Amino acid sequence: MVSTKFTPSDEAYLYVILVNSYDLWISAEGSRVGNGSLTKDGTNKKYCGWTKEGIKLYKEYMQKVKSNRQAVGAREVEEAVMEALKQRYQDETRRNTLAVRCHQRKRRHYNILTMMIVKMNVLLVMWMPIMISA
Repeated sequence: MVSTKFTPSDEAYLYVILVNSYDLWISAEGSRVGNGSLTKDGTNKKYCGWTKEGIKLYKEYMQKVKSNRQAVGAREVEEAVMEALKQRYQDETRRNTLAVRCHQRKRRHYNILTMMIVKMNVLLVMWMPIMISA
């Protein structure tokens, strides 16, 4: 569960990073790197280049995370979401495994057919002179 592995500060920072980098990730071409919307002109060395808006947003998210974690039913919601994500991951893994097995089966059949064709060609080459001379 997120609330047992991450502090409210970690979670708030994650949200600010997502907001800051979203436009870069959407328009990314290859491995392009750049400044996000909250670090564009951040010359504040004390806060590692974050703008005032970025720092303000971090504080807002910090308050929201703390209040959400204390809300009634928050633990149950988090458990339900984690269970749904776990199920989705298992389904996706199962689907990928089946697709790989199907691909391997098709490849095996293709290899068998290729070997049969090669053997037929070898037989034709071996028998062709005999058939022509007869």
